[in-house]
Amino acid sequence: MLAVEVASTKSASLLTSIHERFDRQSDNLTDNPETGLSLLQDEQLYTILHNSNHVVEWLKALDC
Repeated sequence: MLAVEVASTKSASLLTSIHERFDRQSDNLTDNPETGLSLLQDEQLYTILHNSNHVVEWLKALDC
């Protein structure tokens, strides 16, 4: 686990963005009984060249 300090305005802005992204797709929520998780297909396509590494964009938004 790695902790980073970020400006509260940056973290609030990112959190709002993530919530808005989730809300746009929330009608497509699927419960997975095997994992106990609720899954949501993202609006962004996943490919071998574009995958969950978009976390880097979140870090950039936080000026990390």
